[in-house]
Amino acid sequence: MTSNQRLAAALLIVTLTVGCSSGQPPTGKQVTVQFRRDALGSGGGMAIPPTTTVMNGANVSLSGQLREVHPEWVVLHDKGNDYWIQRESVLLILAKE
Repeated sequence: MTSNQRLAAALLIVTLTVGCSSGQPPTGKQVTVQFRRDALGSGGGMAIPPTTTVMNGANVSLSGQLREVHPEWVVLHDKGNDYWIQRESVLLILAKE
């Protein structure tokens, strides 16, 4: 595991557990889902901050209300649309206070 992967894993664990008594992301709250960069076709030697929203003109995150969390999916609702996001493609979920 590279240092970037360790950092991403640590951020994911902290993001998913801080302020959440169940250890799950906070359903019903506004969140930003950051996608793993390698899942978007980017990665390698590029240093990309974990909370960057746009990279090379492309969105690397989605924001909206977190509706559901399943073992394999996260469901995000925004502007009348439900987005079913594969959990393995998620870098982190940032809950907005």
